[in-house]
Amino acid sequence: MLRTLAIFRPFPFRVTVDGDAHEFQAWLVAVCNSTTYAGGMRIAPNAGLVDGLLDVTVVGHLSRPDFLVSFPRVFKGTHVSHPKVTTLRGAKIEVESLDGSRPMDVYADGERIGPLPAHMESVRDALCVRVPSNDV
Repeated sequence: MLRTLAIFRPFPFRVTVDGDAHEFQAWLVAVCNSTTYAGGMRIAPNAGLVDGLLDVTVVGHLSRPDFLVSFPRVFKGTHVSHPKVTTLRGAKIEVESLDGSRPMDVYADGERIGPLPAHMESVRDALCVRVPSNDV
């Protein structure tokens, strides 16, 4: 993380949530259906698997020292109270890079999916899961 932080810089993004566009200078834009990823980081602490919505967490342009000091808060989910962290929620999310000089990639569950722009949609009740009863 320290090596990445030394060379990475925030980039301009447009995040559109249910048709409402927002522009950010950001270290990270995470679109989530659940609260946690990457070893227990509660990046979207208010996300719900069954609410039919996606949660977006945007880590805005913090200084590198502020980023390092604030980073441990992500494990408790308290980072969302930082003034440079924005949370949004909606059923249809679009993420675009506004920096044409460098293509940005989308990752899901640690795997590269492809380049931005990305269009994501939550479909409520789209998956039916059956589990055995404890009464058996």
